[in-house]
Amino acid sequence: MDKEEAVPEIPKIIHQIWAGEDPLPNVLKELGKTWKEHHPEWEYRLWNGKDVRNFIIAYFPEYLDLYHSFYYDIQRWDAIRYLIMYQTGGIYVDLDYECLKNVESLLAGKSCCFAMEPDIHAQLFNKTMVFNNALMASVPSHSFMKKVIEKVFAEKIPTYDHTF
Repeated sequence: MDKEEAVPEIPKIIHQIWAGEDPLPNVLKELGKTWKEHHPEWEYRLWNGKDVRNFIIAYFPEYLDLYHSFYYDIQRWDAIRYLIMYQTGGIYVDLDYECLKNVESLLAGKSCCFAMEPDIHAQLFNKTMVFNNALMASVPSHSFMKKVIEKVFAEKIPTYDHTF
C-alpha cells in the first residue's frame, strides 16, 4: 500500500496590507487585533507601502515596473497578495475582516484556500461559484498561486491618456 503524501502545513503567519498614505484607522486596528487574539502563536505582519516595494525588489524584481504601472491602487493591492502568498505562505486577510475564532481547524490538511462569494454573486456572473481574495491561505510556492501570478502579470495594462 502506498503511503499518502503529507500535505505541507500552511505557515502560521497572518498578512494584512495597509498601503494607504493616511494612518491606519482605529477601527481597522481593532479588527486586526481580533486576528492576533485568536492566533496568539502566529506571526502577524502588517505590510506598508515601503515593505511591499522592498519585498517586490527582493523576490520579484521582474514584476516591479509592471506592478507600478497598474492604473488603480486596488490592482497593486490584489497583485501583492498573491506574491506574498506565493513567497511566504500563510493567511492573507483584508483589514476589514473580524476574526471570531481560530481558523487552524479549517486549514488542517489544506494547502491553498480562498473565501467563497455568496451564491447570488456567482449567479450575477453566470458562474457556478466565485471566490474572492479578501481571505486566502496557502503554503509557499503553491502551483495555483503561481498560475494566478502569471495571469495577473501577463495582462496587458491599458494606458490612460490624462490629457483633455
